[in-house]
This record gives sequence, structure tokens and C-alpha cells, in this order.
Amino acid sequence: MSKRFLEITQPAKVHFGPGCIGFIHEAVIAEELKEVYVVVVPELMDTLDPVFEKLRNAGIRVILDDTIAGEPTIKMLEKSAQFASETKVDGVIGIGGGSV
Repeated sequence: MSKRFLEITQPAKVHFGPGCIGFIHEAVIAEELKEVYVVVVPELMDTLDPVFEKLRNAGIRVILDDTIAGEPTIKMLEKSAQFASETKVDGVIGIGGGSV
């Protein structure tokens, strides 16, 4: 079975598919991002620690948000968008089910 993932650019990039989580740090580094806001479902926090560590080791500041569990409401999305805008992060990463 081949491992493939999908990248969609318009205007942001979306990486999707089996194994793509292992490439997050490479994509962030390639984009020369210095600070990222990561929205992740709480259940994946421990699993993703190695990914966050790779980002930090590359000198990238990682701001984690695990407050969105399940289907997000419009209010949750607005709050996250406002936070990302106010902190002026270079990028936003959503990890979780299809909703995040």
C-alpha cells in the first residue's frame, strides 16, 4: 500500500492523508515560519509531543490550543481566529478530526 497525501493551496496549504503528520515540521520549516498556533483535539496531545518537540528544536515557537473538542461552534472558530490575529502568528495548524 503506497502512502500518499494531498496538498491543496488556495490560499493556504492543506496536507491530508496517512502519514502526513510526520511532515508537519518540514512544511513549517520550508515556509520559514517562526511562530505557529496549533489547534489540536485534546486526545492527540500526547501523541503529537514528538512533532511539537521537532518544531521547538528548529527554533519555532509553538502555541498550543486544545480547547476545541468535537464539532466546533462558530463562536469557537471566531475565538481561535481572533487569537491568531492578535498574536500575529506566522501560521495556523489544525490537527484532529475533520472539524479541526
